[in-house]
Amino acid sequence: MNMKQVVVVLVACAMIGAPARAPARPTLPSATCTQADIAPTTISAAPPLVPDVAQHYGIGGTVTVAVTLDSNGAEVGTSIVRSPAPIFDAPALAAARAARFSVGRKACHAVGGTFAFFVEFAPDGPAPSLYADPFTFFPGTWRCATGDRLGLETFVRDPGAPRLLHAALPAPRESFEQNASHIWQLSNARGLALTGYPWIDPVWRFRANDREIDYERIDPTTFVRTTIAGIPSGLRTTTRCTKTGV
Repeated sequence: MNMKQVVVVLVACAMIGAPARAPARPTLPSATCTQADIAPTTISAAPPLVPDVAQHYGIGGTVTVAVTLDSNGAEVGTSIVRSPAPIFDAPALAAARAARFSVGRKACHAVGGTFAFFVEFAPDGPAPSLYADPFTFFPGTWRCATGDRLGLETFVRDPGAPRLLHAALPAPRESFEQNASHIWQLSNARGLALTGYPWIDPVWRFRANDREIDYERIDPTTFVRTTIAGIPSGLRTTTRCTKTGV
């Protein structure tokens, strides 16, 4: 074998023994999400328990609850956003916690989050009759006595707000306002804010924390106001008022 033959054999052996190169794989496009993002939704919810006080006064309303879900759809937090009266807060939270929800989706992935859950309260039967209508009973001038102190108080309707009644007291000025759920709020310039319900009983009561103000209609021209600071055994102040003019 001459030198040329050796070179040819070696080259041939090298070519036969080399492993075959795998063909290049085609590049596949990355998966893309074609589903639209969706917000969490309510699957099922039972009617809330209407408080006895709401049944008695024939009041209702809508409570907005903020519900927070984890990525599995489990409720992990609730809070009151808006409520017509504090008596509805606890049953609204209970209804939200007992409801079932589906999680939202974003970019094809389940996500938690916070969304609004609305709880409707509707009392059974018609609204009870009013014992007295504040809008027709109060307007006018009243001569009031608190112990030995005498003074005049004037109640006026607000022409720009049909649900608003002002008590132009010497100081501070008080306001009575009724919302769309027929729930009242008594407030003044000092930041006092008490909640009351329709006047269907002889005593029209406003309460907040440890403070209470009661209005008792004696007859069409007389009422007694009792202020209690520090319920249940707080200081009581009684004022008797007699109407002197419209």
